[in-house]
Amino acid sequence: MRIKENIVSWGHGSLSPSYICIHETANPGATAWNHVCYWSGDDTYAVHYVMDWDGIAYHCVPDNRLCWQVGNGNAYVLGIELCHATSAAQFQAVWDNAVEWAAVMLKRYGWGTARLISHAQASQWWGGSDHTDPIGYFAAYGKSWEQFVAAVAKRMKEGKPVNKQEPGQPVNNSGLYYRAHVSNLGWLSSVRDGQVAGTIGNAYAMEALKIKPPEGMELTVKAHVSNVGWRTWTGIDGSENSGEGSSPHDPIIGSVGKSQGIEAIEIDVTKNPKKLKVSYRVHVGGHGWGPWIHAGYAAGTTGIGAAIEAIQIKAV
Repeated sequence: MRIKENIVSWGHGSLSPSYICIHETANPGATAWNHVCYWSGDDTYAVHYVMDWDGIAYHCVPDNRLCWQVGNGNAYVLGIELCHATSAAQFQAVWDNAVEWAAVMLKRYGWGTARLISHAQASQWWGGSDHTDPIGYFAAYGKSWEQFVAAVAKRMKEGKPVNKQEPGQPVNNSGLYYRAHVSNLGWLSSVRDGQVAGTIGNAYAMEALKIKPPEGMELTVKAHVSNVGWRTWTGIDGSENSGEGSSPHDPIIGSVGKSQGIEAIEIDVTKNPKKLKVSYRVHVGGHGWGPWIHAGYAAGTTGIGAAIEAIQIKAV
């Protein structure tokens, strides 16, 4: 299972979720992508995530935006729609993917399975909805809600396969290198020129970053660090490389071993003899990829406790 960012709606207001809610689409055979396309045209009842049997959970509405999904309980829940299978094999794939997704999301928010509810429970607790999904859907394939919760609990205890860093292809050969330190993984391999540093789908925060700019360029980097606020590192250039350590011209941006994620970052170019244009974008937990930002402006978020999970930087 992997989470793919495909934001189609900004919802109906702000949200600070307290529960994760499981739905089913009641649309036999329709894929997750079918629903993404539909919500792109009419987002009235778009839900945060949708998943089918192909192993992808599409992230359609940011986690901090309210969706119309469970009546009077809308202000409390983050939701996923499970696509309605038409065969036992499809259903098993949906089940397995949903178990893993729920385990990942509960860990992301630091919750246990007491925060995992069905639409049926939401209808009973808060009213404003008479839906009972996914109880009937599960029962049609010999499964129960209690079995689903137990499977999620087991998955959380076992852990899950960790998504590796997938850098992709560089955009050029400017000589811009950077490297991310990620919670639970440590320092990852160095990447360059627009490649992805960090991981996506693990809910692992990027805690530190090292940047080696192209020859002759000098940078000042500001980072907003969890529980610390904004900090500034100056004089970053390519004159030395300290590996995993820190030095005046090759500092560790952020921190290592303190469990403090970087939430936002601003890169300023202070020396640029080749007149290269530096830009960057970040993948924020629960929100996905933001837009490309030019040097001198901040990428990421502050004040909502959402850490950067991955970053791309390029100089062209």
